[in-house]
Amino acid sequence: MKKAFFAMALYVSALFLPQHLVVGQTINEKPLQELFQTETVYSQERRETQITIGSNFCTSAEGKLFQTPVAFEYGLIDNWEISLEWVARSQLSTATTKTSGAGDLRIGTKYSWMNIGGSNLHMAAGFELGVPSGNVEKGLSEGKVEYEPYVVVAKDFPRLSRLQVFTQVGVALSRSEANVAGDKAVDKTIEWNNGLFVVHGRARFTTEVNWSKSDTENSVYLTPGIIWKLPRDLEFGVGLPIGLSRDADRFRSIVKIVYEFGGAKRSAEGHK
Repeated sequence: MKKAFFAMALYVSALFLPQHLVVGQTINEKPLQELFQTETVYSQERRETQITIGSNFCTSAEGKLFQTPVAFEYGLIDNWEISLEWVARSQLSTATTKTSGAGDLRIGTKYSWMNIGGSNLHMAAGFELGVPSGNVEKGLSEGKVEYEPYVVVAKDFPRLSRLQVFTQVGVALSRSEANVAGDKAVDKTIEWNNGLFVVHGRARFTTEVNWSKSDTENSVYLTPGIIWKLPRDLEFGVGLPIGLSRDADRFRSIVKIVYEFGGAKRSAEGHK
């Protein structure tokens, strides 16, 4: 666990390396659309739409959970997007029962500042609202309304295989839906994600260190992954989070398919 926090400190310190190591990045270039457990610094361009379909699996002391999340992102203007994510199907299997149904809903927005001051430093700020639409009795939802503001900072190193180092910090404030009107107790979870990716041809090799800390849980994961850039603005990625703390799940896998279309720039290119 100490090694994980040491790695996180290295990722953050890389953001402050000298500028002469990072020249040459194309303005607003997006080597990838999505990571696995970290929010990217990129937002959708004006009138650009992105659809992400995932397949998440994890095993823990409670049982096995399989989820199929579907996410939509739309660019209102360049660098400002709105998003909607819904767990279309969840299946929880324990030693005695098996339940299935739809999961929770998340609504979000994000704004990005790219190539700040003509450099290769980027930043984004976002906010997500979690709505407990899943069935609590079946174990498909925690039944909590969640408010999560976050900030992402990233820096490109084009001379090093188009390396990017990134860090995300967020605070999730949640309260049980049944107690919103009465009990004012609020659960607070601090989330800190760090990592990097490098580009090799159509492949993007990613590494993330994901830390989530609340009053009752302390979870740390090392998440290696690979993402392939496919024709027609498609991406396919596989990530395998490895639990490094006592509270982390025993095993996780994340599969994502991303499709991006539309946008003012694509429309202009299509009319040439």
